[in-house]
Amino acid sequence: MAGRSGSVTPMDTFTEEGALLVDTYGLRLLLYLTSAPEEALRRRLSGAGALAEQAEAVLPPLILVAKQAAASAQTGAPIRFQLDVLGRFQPSLGTSLGTALRTRAGGDVPLPIPDDGMIRHLALMLRDVFPLMLLPDDPWGAGHIPMTTALFRHPERRRSKPLLQPTPT
Repeated sequence: MAGRSGSVTPMDTFTEEGALLVDTYGLRLLLYLTSAPEEALRRRLSGAGALAEQAEAVLPPLILVAKQAAASAQTGAPIRFQLDVLGRFQPSLGTSLGTALRTRAGGDVPLPIPDDGMIRHLALMLRDVFPLMLLPDDPWGAGHIPMTTALFRHPERRRSKPLLQPTPT
């Protein structure tokens, strides 16, 4: 399966489920979320193999979100707008769904989080929205909307506001 790492080629033949996942998330984001080696993920999406147990465990929620996004697309809502859930902070998880899925799949999130200050707030927001940065390019130019929404709603944005206030000189 020649081609640039993380890209789909005309040689790729995926199952219906595999095609749904690739069409919804793109191969690059799927590689990140499953923390799977590229060749293993391609085999899984083609129906010719399985991923490691931890990586397989994250596929059902991804399939569910992809099906919901496809159903919403039938009403005219862009699929991309449904994917903000991957970068939206979830209080029950203490992070975003995308970051939680990555760690559940056995992957790490190699972003050091400082102990305090504005950099801490920014690092936590970046950690949570990072999966949205891996979405395929949007030909209509609306790709930033899910990330903007996730950042705007992130609790760290509210927590950082006092640090953004002008100080008297």
